[in-house]
Amino acid sequence: MKIIRILSKRSDHCGRAQVLLRLTVDHDRQYRLKSGISVSRALWEEPSARASAAMRADHARALTALAKLEERIYELCAHTPREQLSASYLRQHLGLGCACRTDIAAPMDAFLAQRKLSASRMRQYRTLERMLGRYAAATGRQLVGAGCDSARVADFMRFLDTEHLRDPSQPRRGHNTLCSVGVRLRTYLRWAATQGICAGEAGEAYAGPRTEVYGTPFFLDASEVELLTRADLSDAPALAVQRDVFVFQCLTGCRVSDLTRLRAANIVGGALEYVAAKTRRDHATLVRVPLHPAAAAIVRRYASEPAAPLLPCVAPAAYNRAIRAVLSRCGITRAVSVLDPVSGLERQLPLNAIAGSHLARRTFVGNLYRIARDPCLVGAMSGHRDGSKAFARYRHIDDTLKRELILQTFCRHTPPAHTLNI
Repeated sequence: MKIIRILSKRSDHCGRAQVLLRLTVDHDRQYRLKSGISVSRALWEEPSARASAAMRADHARALTALAKLEERIYELCAHTPREQLSASYLRQHLGLGCACRTDIAAPMDAFLAQRKLSASRMRQYRTLERMLGRYAAATGRQLVGAGCDSARVADFMRFLDTEHLRDPSQPRRGHNTLCSVGVRLRTYLRWAATQGICAGEAGEAYAGPRTEVYGTPFFLDASEVELLTRADLSDAPALAVQRDVFVFQCLTGCRVSDLTRLRAANIVGGALEYVAAKTRRDHATLVRVPLHPAAAAIVRRYASEPAAPLLPCVAPAAYNRAIRAVLSRCGITRAVSVLDPVSGLERQLPLNAIAGSHLARRTFVGNLYRIARDPCLVGAMSGHRDGSKAFARYRHIDDTLKRELILQTFCRHTPPAHTLNI
């Protein structure tokens, strides 16, 4: 008895392919099983190939899951009479997807084909697909048919919450991660119900937390942005280029997904014009941001043809590393309070150790809100729709705003406190 691993010829847009298992019981019985586990084709074919740390960690988790699945197959075959072994028997007892694709994770291709999603959102749904596959393999239960009710969905969420205890290769998931997975699961189950794949009430079965919790937003002060702008990085030209990109992002507030696709043609009449990709389907409003003189100077520095990229952007991971290096070089190392995603407790960490591209967007919104104090006005330049719940994650109502509000409301005819004998 032996198992041979075979990589499927079909790959998704991320370069991952499912591992197929060929089980040989004896000379007359050979079964082909779909593991439901996908791996990076590049790392599968060449383990020393260049890849990010996250991709390597995901690949390692997939290999560990494969090894555990093979152990379960050997154990099942050892305790089952040979005459009872069949492909359908193995799939049923191992919780693997069968040829009729009744598993709730199997129609993910059709689900994604009907939606225009960004590459990052598609990866999130592929992650959900693998979670559903691991749940079925570990418990023998699937979110499909009449069994998909609130109790089954709650059991799946408990599985995700405690999976790290059973499988050390899986990360411990915090409140926000579970909320994000739950929202995507709800959308998926609603679609599955309309397709007749599961019960009609499946889409409403999720009753878990849906509101993500964030700590106090932190961002750069206007003086710190000016410090970055004036910093002499002539000894590190590559770093100076990414410093310019980051400063431009701080002064325009665009998301990094929009920043990388901007072209010289997006500069119209001294302002940056674009439609935010994230909200294009539901809120296709033109965002127009007048260029600050420093931002205009950066555009001129890298001026090119109208169809060429506006700025020399690099891969997101490299961009984030450059941002942290620039902050360190400029001495912006003050401690900020961040919410630990797992424990939910606040921790104090140096800003230069945790900064990333989204810090620029928070810097833009936070500093404008200190002056304008009108979320609709600021949202018109940041791409947030009116009444956006996400806007609260960017603004910070600090003591200065509170003090000025109290003085303007109650103390307009009262001398300042330092002149009173109190």
